[in-house]
Amino acid sequence: MFNRSDHGLLTPFEGGLKNNKFAKEITLGRILSKTESESFVFSEVLFAPNSKLRTQGDRSLALFCILNGGFIETFRHGKFDCGPGSVLVKPVGEPHSRQVLSSGAHCVIIEIKSNQDKRLEGLERAFDDARVIESADYFSLVRKIYKEISAPDRLSEFAIEGLALELLTRCSREGNDESNSKIPKWLLDAKGFIQDNFKDKLSLSAVADNVRMHPSHLARRFRQTFKSSIGDYTKRLRFSYAINQLIDTDKSVADISTESGFYDQSHFTSSFKKSYQITPLRYRVAARHYIKSRRFRSE
Repeated sequence: MFNRSDHGLLTPFEGGLKNNKFAKEITLGRILSKTESESFVFSEVLFAPNSKLRTQGDRSLALFCILNGGFIETFRHGKFDCGPGSVLVKPVGEPHSRQVLSSGAHCVIIEIKSNQDKRLEGLERAFDDARVIESADYFSLVRKIYKEISAPDRLSEFAIEGLALELLTRCSREGNDESNSKIPKWLLDAKGFIQDNFKDKLSLSAVADNVRMHPSHLARRFRQTFKSSIGDYTKRLRFSYAINQLIDTDKSVADISTESGFYDQSHFTSSFKKSYQITPLRYRVAARHYIKSRRFRSE
């Protein structure tokens, strides 16, 4: 059985949260759409900028997949920085708090409806501990799920069930990986340095020098721990910033290109089109038109 309900669906575009009218209407989170399949519930949710949440724990196993924006999730045993492209694994019943960033957060939340599904046997280990996974492979699966729930057809139920099972299987295997042991401070510092300086002409050597590690060792440990290369992680941060600039400002694409850390407009445009199958300028026009039409229909 495949059911979908829309609650004022915002936009399929990953950006424009900060100044959007819908963002001002929500407090802890606005459900934009909800889709149910045999074993999962897929919710597209928009969290308001700077909103806060404290809870005694969730009642179901869930994966929080961040499309754009982000938040800081705090559990008893640690604090997790959940940015664009990351997947937050949340166990049942563990108290936690959430601080949404000033950009807001646009997420797809995948909940397991029942543990009676034999296909899910043995996958519960994915939720033994809360953790964040950052990987281009994971995010590719999330984007495919998002595409299916945004424009479903008669085969979407089979597609998203398969994609969700693949994502859950990867998370379960990741949970058994020894690389998920305590992350060293120097590696977290390297990640923080990238987040603070992604708009600059950042190099692997610069990051390595900042944490006093050999570049090859840093690159290997970063990919092993966060399931993403430093280059891919930096690019995701730059795209997230650029998307907000495209929608929220009237800056030229050339200016946004250099401000976001790309070499020039040509480099930005080709990279953007490769990732989103559309040019930055057409993305801006389409996103603004969509947001304007949604505002008009809500008034």
